[in-house]
Amino acid sequence: MNSTLSFFIQSYNNASNDTYSYRVQKLIRSQMQWAHC
Repeated sequence: MNSTLSFFIQSYNNASNDTYSYRVQKLIRSQMQWAHC
């Protein structure tokens, strides 16, 4: 796990705004898919 991905996960866990959390989770999913390609 790279530092950028862990940073987004930490930001997602600390986020209180549902909309922001959804955007971060969506970004994490896209990064994970990109890493697996």
